[in-house]
Amino acid sequence: MAFNHGIASKFYFWKADLSPYIEDAELDLERSAAAYRPLSTAAVGHEMGHRSAVITLGGLFDDTEDTADDLAFDVLDTAAGTARPFAFLPGGDTRGLFGYIGSSNVDSEQITAGDDVVRMPIGCVASTNVRRSVILHALEEETATGDETSVDNTTDTASGGDAVLICTAISAATTLDVLIEGSANGTDWSTLVTFTQLTAIGGEHKTITAAVPRYLRASWTLSADDEATFFVAFGRAKIV
Repeated sequence: MAFNHGIASKFYFWKADLSPYIEDAELDLERSAAAYRPLSTAAVGHEMGHRSAVITLGGLFDDTEDTADDLAFDVLDTAAGTARPFAFLPGGDTRGLFGYIGSSNVDSEQITAGDDVVRMPIGCVASTNVRRSVILHALEEETATGDETSVDNTTDTASGGDAVLICTAISAATTLDVLIEGSANGTDWSTLVTFTQLTAIGGEHKTITAAVPRYLRASWTLSADDEATFFVAFGRAKIV
């Protein structure tokens, strides 16, 4: 049995790696269950309802642009409550490992200053399905067009899934096009997910309904002599 240490855990949100600012991260997954008991029965039944996901981050205040306070306040301050992609990786960020992805709104931000390091708990509410996902490209810098080693999911699935791209650094005047490709045999590849082209740091969460082949990989096109640091993961709607 393999156990993980929290020091290896990662949390990415929208266009930043928040791991250096987070002291703890908690993902609470729930499904409502309405209890009922018809008069003709002696047992209480439960009707399973909607799912919900709540993310709680406890961490350190940092007011640098595009880090913890800036990102949290930006999302919280958006009038329409625009959800942003996240990736919570309890076991760390390595291709082939599993984590959780989705889109989330910030619903609370608290800044506490006293005689200690200034701290900033953040509360997030996931606004779309949270998927248990496989990492296809760890958060690493790329300097040329390429594709990642594939991940074998042992079988294909028919119910689609969710994909997340998070880019935390990109050089000026650069274009980055990222795909997720699928294959039935690990040799012949076709496009499964096409992310919007990036010219600045940012992220995207996409949902697909098409069948998902057994093998998956991340592929990217990077304009010549440029650099980008990005993360890619895909979560199947149904494992088997």
